[in-house]
Amino acid sequence: MTFARIRSLDAGGAQVPTLEEALTLAHGKIGVYVDSKAIAPEGLVAALEKTGMSAHVVIYGGVEFLQKVKALRPGLRVMPEAGDPVRLARIIDVLNPPVAAFDAHDFRDDTIAAAKDAGMKVYVDRLGAADNPAAWQDAVDRGADGIQTDHPAQLVQFLREKKLHP
Repeated sequence: MTFARIRSLDAGGAQVPTLEEALTLAHGKIGVYVDSKAIAPEGLVAALEKTGMSAHVVIYGGVEFLQKVKALRPGLRVMPEAGDPVRLARIIDVLNPPVAAFDAHDFRDDTIAAAKDAGMKVYVDRLGAADNPAAWQDAVDRGADGIQTDHPAQLVQFLREKKLHP
């Protein structure tokens, strides 16, 4: 779709925001997980700097993209997909990221241990069929530091009930 077409869509009674508009809205309220697919690293870094959100994001993307982001601003927090322990070791050598992303395929004990041994945080995707209290508990039990969900209010309530969130 063109940008003009996207802007014409209804986003729950509001106009679909640009990245910069969304970052401005988030500033001072929440941290943002930027899931980067096809975006120019220079544009992303410029938007983060313009909105004052550089310290309040974690940027997910491919290793090559994240290397470009880090070359532009070494202090930005990047989050590559973990893969397996061997891949993760290579990623650590190249990026030294503070956090790794995990999905249903790589959220395995050996890869989790490799991330933890490197001092990294573990963020796990619990979307789709795995987006439920049993899967959230499994993620917590196995050392997840962050959980991606389509049900944030329910996850926060779950974590509060377990005394894992203030």
